[in-house]
Amino acid sequence: MMPVKVSHRALAPLAVVLAVTVFGIGALSYWWRDRANLAKSSARLAAAETRMWEAYYRRDGEALARELMVVVRGQFGLSEESAHEIARHMAHAAGTFELLRDADYERTVLPELEQAYELLKRKSGRLFDAHEAARAELAWWIARRKHGLDEVNEVGAQIARLYGILFGGETPGIKLAAALRAKASYLRDTNDNWAEVQHLLEESYRVLLSTTR
Repeated sequence: MMPVKVSHRALAPLAVVLAVTVFGIGALSYWWRDRANLAKSSARLAAAETRMWEAYYRRDGEALARELMVVVRGQFGLSEESAHEIARHMAHAAGTFELLRDADYERTVLPELEQAYELLKRKSGRLFDAHEAARAELAWWIARRKHGLDEVNEVGAQIARLYGILFGGETPGIKLAAALRAKASYLRDTNDNWAEVQHLLEESYRVLLSTTR
């Protein structure tokens, strides 16, 4: 029997098909790993923030700072030491805010938040206005406390402003992440359903991380 000769021209399409197939499998594998990592990160951050909120309302400053450190590390990829330093300032600001009502928040709370965001800017290498970030953080805290400003849409807009400062613009993803976080805070105030709060925060972080990384 005569050997069958296969020309290079015939092999070329087969090589292309094999290359596309291998690349497709690799891309699909990466996509699944990326989704899995995103889900894990979102779940870890949501769980930490839920515990952080619980600590805030029972006025446990030590637990609040500990969970804040997890959130800061997870969002900005900082070392434990850097995250601890930032979280300490933020926790002190939150503790002061919780104890005060109708106070001069810009005098009593804002300076500590400014220190926290100055540290975050320096340690993370991100380019944002630390003073404006601190003011935006305080603004959504105050909005949640004032009647007429505590609606989900209003609080969500304030959180979106903070995210826009930190991550460079209020994209649709950032607005959605902010709205979900605002909805979680509203649910906490109305139903105290921590499981649902954590679920909403997980969705919020999933959107935020997929938008900003």
